[in-house]
Amino acid sequence: MPKAVRSIPLRFEDVLEQIAIAREAVRRVTLPSAIADPVYRNAIERCVSVISEALRHVPADVTDGYPAVPWNKIRGIGNIIRHDYERIDPGVLHDIVLYELEPLEDACRRILAGLAR
Repeated sequence: MPKAVRSIPLRFEDVLEQIAIAREAVRRVTLPSAIADPVYRNAIERCVSVISEALRHVPADVTDGYPAVPWNKIRGIGNIIRHDYERIDPGVLHDIVLYELEPLEDACRRILAGLAR
């Protein structure tokens, strides 16, 4: 059976959902316990992977109006998680969730609002 094609708005909704899940996970742990907990690490990696994959399917012309967001790095981090998983620093992923998702979330919400017009 062929894979269903998700619309661009659904891709942004997926990103927003994963941001919410990742933030909830971060709120539940301290950094030392996050680093020690493989379930937490896998959950955060999964959230970041889904965000990356969803955005890989959004054309750059849709995201180019938001240069404060490092779209190419976000699209590329999924490859790092999949192929260089042994190099993933759980502290870095934890910090990404804590400090770097706000501009992405804001851009996704703005883009979605523009697509709804």
